[in-house]
Amino acid sequence: MSVEEEYYINLHVEGKFVRDPHVRYLGGERARLKEDPDTISYF
Repeated sequence: MSVEEEYYINLHVEGKFVRDPHVRYLGGERARLKEDPDTISYF
């Protein structure tokens, strides 16, 4: 695995996805978490 690779987890909480005509996320909160590729499998 390259040292330059970055991994992110995108969390979507208390909202909903709608398609009109493209998929969007409405309401709720979003968080983008940067994760270490060596520990990401601990979930």
